[in-house]
Amino acid sequence: MNRLFILLVVSFMPLLASAYDAKIDGINYNLNNSSKQATVTFGDTRYTNSVSIPATVSYNGVNYSVTSIGNDAFSGCSNLTDITIPNSVTIIGDYAFSGCKGLTSIIFPSNITRLGYFAFRGCSNIRVITSYIENPFTILVGYNGPFELDTVYGLRLSVP
Repeated sequence: MNRLFILLVVSFMPLLASAYDAKIDGINYNLNNSSKQATVTFGDTRYTNSVSIPATVSYNGVNYSVTSIGNDAFSGCSNLTDITIPNSVTIIGDYAFSGCKGLTSIIFPSNITRLGYFAFRGCSNIRVITSYIENPFTILVGYNGPFELDTVYGLRLSVP
């Protein structure tokens, strides 16, 4: 019985390993060494209050441009109240902010080209979206879109 338990623990150890390459200033990133791009990614951090994603990060003496917020990166962070996204970010992944009930507003920077499926699912307290997106694209609402219908009820969209 003990051998079976040890075998099971050893078998699942890779699943317990971190799903990110680096944690920099409290934010989890996957780093692409060839393109020098960084993706904010899901990890062991439960973000709370205000988070400001920088445009660039440095790790082991190498600078990386933060170009995307990966799938599930902030998913389930119900106490996240504010997120600052830099202009360097072009993609917000699937379920990136799903379940972030503390968010009340979101500002999309100018270079966003994709909002992932259910990116803001369950973000029922978002009341203001400000978009600086320069190259408009279709944003679905409801099934497979970044926002659910109950999320956009009573929502104000601002396009300065």
